[in-house]
Amino acid sequence: MNLSVYLYIVALSIIVGALRFRALQPKPVKWLVPFLFVTLAVEVTGMITSRMYIRNLWMFNMFTGSEFIFYSWFYLNILENQRVKKIIRYAMGIYPVLFLINIFWIEGFYRFHTITYRIGSVMIVVWVYLYFRQLMRSSSYSPVLRNPIFWISTGLLFFYAGFFFYMTAGSVLLYAKVPYNAFVFYIISDTLNALLYACFLISFVCQMNITNRSSR
Repeated sequence: MNLSVYLYIVALSIIVGALRFRALQPKPVKWLVPFLFVTLAVEVTGMITSRMYIRNLWMFNMFTGSEFIFYSWFYLNILENQRVKKIIRYAMGIYPVLFLINIFWIEGFYRFHTITYRIGSVMIVVWVYLYFRQLMRSSSYSPVLRNPIFWISTGLLFFYAGFFFYMTAGSVLLYAKVPYNAFVFYIISDTLNALLYACFLISFVCQMNITNRSSR
């Protein structure tokens, strides 16, 4: 079975993250390791079922819907401003309601939830922006390229901003029977996924550098 390149990056990230699990800091970063394992399981299952001509969009709907909640929880534990934390909590409560309304009464259970995916993408981009603002305003200095949250946030920013613009500009193309539509989608999807999980891998590797330097 031929796997997309980004799935190998996910697998490598899981291995590195698992080997360095106890050293991963801050604590929310640890939860990326089991989350990546679930991601890999869903992606591989999706590939297998699609080749068996089994409907699997419902599975990706449920996973990507929960993905936005996970990343919101991640930034809830990273961001320090109490007002921002309150906003994230409200978003985490409202988003599942919008998601369920969308898949049951608007776009349907067996079509990809482009509406709530774009809403979730905006949410994550906002959380990333708020983190970068917090980082720039921080009085303490640390090398940004050795900051795991910086790399995670960079990956999420490019991934969700990229998918938001693609789905906004090509939501009609996504469902239209246009030649090479699937090819274009997979090129964009695989590139953005590879970039995202490469940033996750770097976030785990840079933790190794921090640990090695601090142990000297």
